[in-house]
Amino acid sequence: AAAADDDDDDALSLAFPWGKPAAQQLGFVVSAPLVFALKYSIPDVRVEGKAHLCWAAFALSITWIGVFSFFMVSWAEVIGATVGIPDVVMGLTFIAAGTSVPDLLSSAIVAKKGFGDMAVSSSIGSNIFDVLVGLPVPWLLSVYIRTLLLQSACGLGVAELVVGCSGPRQVPMAC
Repeated sequence: AAAADDDDDDALSLAFPWGKPAAQQLGFVVSAPLVFALKYSIPDVRVEGKAHLCWAAFALSITWIGVFSFFMVSWAEVIGATVGIPDVVMGLTFIAAGTSVPDLLSSAIVAKKGFGDMAVSSSIGSNIFDVLVGLPVPWLLSVYIRTLLLQSACGLGVAELVVGCSGPRQVPMAC
């Protein structure tokens, strides 16, 4: 158990891995910007006295996921356009697979430590979160923003907007 604790401490260390293999040093250099950004922008709720910041940590984590997702999709579009792969194919294959890899890795790590039930619940919980938060929140924000824009541009009432927003482009953008 002590060796596992040492591995966890090494994984959380922000010190450059002097004397370690070149691959580990390169991995540190590549991941350092992300690690530092996350370390200093998300409160560590495991520290005594900071448990009350759990909702802020959750919101900031979701915000970072949104930022990373934005760049991932943008870069996938650029790479797809460069190589000649349609956006739909990039989204359905590479991005879908790329978002599943972290779930796979975390499940494999905890399963190797003997927590198979945690591995299964992690992957199920991730999918439930995607369906209950990942899909509806952006959709609701889109509808809300479109409603505000149409209301200010066209002077439409709520009833017209509800009917107009129930399908794609049913209310003309130019009133």
